[in-house]
Amino acid sequence: MSDELVLIPARFLRDDIAYRSVSLTNKSVVIFCGFQTADHMEKPQEGYVELIQWQLLYVLEGQAVYQLHPNGQRITIKAGDVLQIPAGTRYRLMPDENSGWACVRLGLDPTFADQLVEAQIINHDRFVMHRGVQLQLVETFDQITHGLRNSPDDSLPWTALSAQQLILQLTHQPALDDDLLTVCRSYLTQHLDEPISVENLSQLCNIPAS
Repeated sequence: MSDELVLIPARFLRDDIAYRSVSLTNKSVVIFCGFQTADHMEKPQEGYVELIQWQLLYVLEGQAVYQLHPNGQRITIKAGDVLQIPAGTRYRLMPDENSGWACVRLGLDPTFADQLVEAQIINHDRFVMHRGVQLQLVETFDQITHGLRNSPDDSLPWTALSAQQLILQLTHQPALDDDLLTVCRSYLTQHLDEPISVENLSQLCNIPAS
Protein backbone atom coordinates (compact mmCIF):
# COMPACT_ATOMS: atom_id res chain seq x y z
CA MET A 1 0.00 0.00 0.00
CA SER A 2 1.20 3.51 -0.75
CA ASP A 3 2.40 5.67 2.13
CA GLU A 4 0.44 8.59 0.71
CA LEU A 5 -2.23 9.91 3.05
CA VAL A 6 -5.22 11.67 1.50
CA LEU A 7 -7.40 13.96 3.61
CA ILE A 8 -10.77 14.64 1.97
CA PRO A 9 -12.93 17.34 3.56
CA ALA A 10 -16.68 17.06 3.02
CA ARG A 11 -18.90 20.12 2.95
CA PHE A 12 -21.91 18.18 4.18
CA LEU A 13 -22.43 14.71 5.63
CA ARG A 14 -24.03 13.51 2.41
CA ASP A 15 -20.82 14.38 0.52
CA ASP A 16 -19.19 11.41 2.22
CA ILE A 17 -21.22 9.08 -0.03
CA ALA A 18 -20.06 10.85 -3.16
CA TYR A 19 -16.41 10.74 -2.12
CA ARG A 20 -16.63 7.05 -1.30
CA SER A 21 -17.82 6.31 -4.83
CA VAL A 22 -14.52 7.61 -6.19
CA SER A 23 -11.72 5.08 -6.68
CA LEU A 24 -8.81 5.84 -4.33
CA THR A 25 -6.80 2.64 -4.52
CA ASN A 26 -3.27 2.38 -3.12
CA LYS A 27 -3.81 5.36 -0.84
CA SER A 28 -4.61 5.80 2.84
CA VAL A 29 -7.79 7.83 2.93
CA VAL A 30 -9.36 9.90 5.67
CA ILE A 31 -12.75 11.41 4.85
CA PHE A 32 -13.86 13.93 7.44
CA CYS A 33 -16.71 16.35 7.92
CA GLY A 34 -16.78 18.94 10.67
CA PHE A 35 -20.17 20.16 11.83
CA GLN A 36 -21.62 21.78 14.91
CA THR A 37 -24.83 22.59 16.67
CA ALA A 38 -25.08 26.27 17.44
CA ASP A 39 -27.42 28.48 19.41
CA HIS A 40 -29.97 28.41 16.60
CA MET A 41 -30.64 24.74 17.32
CA GLU A 42 -33.16 24.47 20.12
CA LYS A 43 -32.55 20.83 21.03
CA PRO A 44 -30.21 18.02 20.04
CA GLN A 45 -31.75 15.10 18.22
CA GLU A 46 -33.90 13.01 20.54
CA GLY A 47 -32.91 9.45 21.33
CA TYR A 48 -29.68 7.58 20.79
CA VAL A 49 -27.51 8.00 17.72
CA GLU A 50 -25.60 4.97 16.45
CA LEU A 51 -22.23 5.73 14.93
CA ILE A 52 -20.83 3.85 11.99
CA GLN A 53 -17.50 5.70 12.00
CA TRP A 54 -15.15 7.24 14.52
CA GLN A 55 -15.97 10.68 15.82
CA LEU A 56 -14.12 13.31 17.81
CA LEU A 57 -16.55 15.37 19.88
CA TYR A 58 -15.59 18.63 21.55
CA VAL A 59 -17.34 21.51 23.28
CA LEU A 60 -16.76 25.09 22.20
CA GLU A 61 -18.09 26.63 25.39
CA GLY A 62 -19.81 25.49 28.55
CA GLN A 63 -20.15 21.73 28.85
CA ALA A 64 -22.18 18.76 27.63
CA VAL A 65 -23.03 15.29 28.92
CA TYR A 66 -22.80 12.19 26.74
CA GLN A 67 -24.97 9.30 27.90
CA LEU A 68 -23.81 5.94 26.61
CA HIS A 69 -26.04 3.08 25.55
CA PRO A 70 -26.92 0.56 26.92
CA ASN A 71 -25.37 1.02 30.37
CA GLY A 72 -26.44 4.66 30.76
CA GLN A 73 -22.96 5.82 31.78
CA ARG A 74 -22.56 9.60 31.59
CA ILE A 75 -19.43 11.45 30.53
CA THR A 76 -19.13 15.18 31.11
CA ILE A 77 -17.00 17.10 28.64
CA LYS A 78 -15.97 20.73 29.04
CA ALA A 79 -14.47 23.32 26.72
CA GLY A 80 -10.96 22.26 25.81
CA ASP A 81 -11.68 18.51 26.16
CA VAL A 82 -12.11 16.09 23.29
CA LEU A 83 -14.04 12.81 23.52
CA GLN A 84 -13.03 10.14 21.02
CA ILE A 85 -15.91 7.78 20.25
CA PRO A 86 -15.31 4.44 18.48
CA ALA A 87 -17.42 3.18 15.61
CA GLY A 88 -20.65 1.35 16.36
CA THR A 89 -21.32 3.22 19.60
CA ARG A 90 -24.77 4.49 20.55
CA TYR A 91 -24.98 7.64 22.62
CA ARG A 92 -27.23 10.56 23.48
CA LEU A 93 -25.96 14.13 23.66
CA MET A 94 -27.23 16.48 26.37
CA PRO A 95 -25.52 19.88 26.05
CA ASP A 96 -26.05 22.75 28.42
CA GLU A 97 -28.42 25.41 27.15
CA ASN A 98 -26.74 27.59 24.52
CA SER A 99 -23.53 25.55 24.63
CA GLY A 100 -21.99 25.13 21.21
CA TRP A 101 -20.59 21.67 20.54
CA ALA A 102 -18.87 20.26 17.51
CA CYS A 103 -18.01 16.94 15.94
CA VAL A 104 -15.35 15.77 13.52
CA ARG A 105 -16.53 12.69 11.64
CA LEU A 106 -13.72 10.47 10.38
CA GLY A 107 -14.27 7.88 7.69
CA LEU A 108 -11.21 5.65 7.38
CA ASP A 109 -10.30 3.00 4.88
CA PRO A 110 -9.89 -0.37 6.69
CA THR A 111 -6.13 -0.67 6.22
CA PHE A 112 -5.43 2.81 7.51
CA ALA A 113 -7.83 2.30 10.40
CA ASP A 114 -5.85 -0.77 11.45
CA GLN A 115 -2.68 1.32 11.41
CA LEU A 116 -4.25 3.94 13.66
CA VAL A 117 -5.47 1.27 16.09
CA GLU A 118 -2.00 -0.26 16.22
CA ALA A 119 -0.52 3.18 16.92
CA GLN A 120 -3.11 3.67 19.70
CA ILE A 121 -4.50 6.77 18.01
CA ILE A 122 -8.00 5.31 17.81
CA ASN A 123 -9.52 2.36 19.64
CA HIS A 124 -12.11 -0.13 18.42
CA ASP A 125 -13.88 -0.78 21.68
CA ARG A 126 -13.50 2.02 24.21
CA PHE A 127 -13.99 5.74 24.66
CA VAL A 128 -10.93 7.95 25.03
CA MET A 129 -11.13 11.29 26.79
CA HIS A 130 -8.46 13.86 25.99
CA ARG A 131 -8.42 16.44 28.77
CA GLY A 132 -7.41 20.02 28.22
CA VAL A 133 -6.58 19.85 24.53
CA GLN A 134 -5.49 23.29 23.40
CA LEU A 135 -8.73 25.22 23.19
CA GLN A 136 -7.24 27.61 20.63
CA LEU A 137 -6.61 24.70 18.28
CA VAL A 138 -10.18 23.44 18.72
CA GLU A 139 -11.61 26.91 18.13
CA THR A 140 -9.47 27.42 15.03
CA PHE A 141 -10.59 24.09 13.62
CA ASP A 142 -14.21 24.97 14.30
CA GLN A 143 -13.92 28.34 12.58
CA ILE A 144 -12.46 26.75 9.48
CA THR A 145 -14.96 23.90 9.25
CA HIS A 146 -17.86 26.22 10.00
CA GLY A 147 -16.81 28.51 7.15
CA LEU A 148 -16.28 25.56 4.85
CA ARG A 149 -19.96 25.24 4.06
CA ASN A 150 -20.09 28.73 2.54
CA SER A 151 -16.56 29.05 1.19
CA PRO A 152 -15.06 28.54 -2.27
CA ASP A 153 -13.27 25.32 -3.10
CA ASP A 154 -9.83 26.88 -2.66
CA SER A 155 -10.39 26.82 1.12
CA LEU A 156 -10.56 23.01 1.25
CA PRO A 157 -6.79 22.39 1.58
CA TRP A 158 -6.67 24.69 4.63
CA THR A 159 -9.45 22.71 6.28
CA ALA A 160 -7.63 19.45 5.61
CA LEU A 161 -4.50 20.93 7.16
CA SER A 162 -6.42 21.98 10.25
CA ALA A 163 -7.98 18.53 10.65
CA GLN A 164 -4.61 16.88 10.34
CA GLN A 165 -3.21 19.24 12.98
CA LEU A 166 -6.01 18.37 15.39
CA ILE A 167 -5.48 14.63 14.92
CA LEU A 168 -1.73 14.97 15.43
CA GLN A 169 -2.33 17.04 18.54
CA LEU A 170 -4.51 14.30 20.00
CA THR A 171 -1.89 11.64 19.35
CA HIS A 172 0.52 13.50 21.63
CA GLN A 173 -1.99 14.10 24.43
CA PRO A 174 -2.11 11.34 27.05
CA ALA A 175 -5.74 10.29 27.35
CA LEU A 176 -7.60 10.24 30.65
CA ASP A 177 -7.67 6.45 30.84
CA ASP A 178 -4.30 5.73 29.25
CA ASP A 179 -2.07 3.33 31.17
CA LEU A 180 1.19 5.30 31.32
CA LEU A 181 3.15 2.18 32.18
CA THR A 182 1.97 0.58 28.94
CA VAL A 183 2.81 3.73 26.99
CA CYS A 184 6.31 3.91 28.48
CA ARG A 185 6.92 0.20 27.92
CA SER A 186 5.93 0.55 24.28
CA TYR A 187 8.22 3.55 23.87
CA LEU A 188 11.17 1.74 25.47
CA THR A 189 10.61 -1.31 23.27
CA GLN A 190 10.75 0.84 20.15
CA HIS A 191 13.97 2.57 21.26
CA LEU A 192 16.03 -0.32 22.65
CA ASP A 193 19.22 0.76 20.87
CA GLU A 194 18.93 4.46 21.70
CA PRO A 195 19.84 6.42 24.84
CA ILE A 196 16.70 7.67 26.58
CA SER A 197 16.68 10.54 29.04
CA VAL A 198 14.25 11.33 31.81
CA GLU A 199 13.15 14.29 29.71
CA ASN A 200 12.09 11.91 26.92
CA LEU A 201 9.79 9.94 29.20
CA SER A 202 8.58 13.12 30.89
CA GLN A 203 7.51 14.57 27.57
CA LEU A 204 5.91 11.28 26.54
CA CYS A 205 3.81 11.09 29.72
CA ASN A 206 3.13 14.81 29.95
CA ILE A 207 4.45 14.99 33.52
CA PRO A 208 7.21 17.18 35.05
CA ALA A 209 10.72 15.73 34.87
CA SER A 210 11.74 17.09 38.29
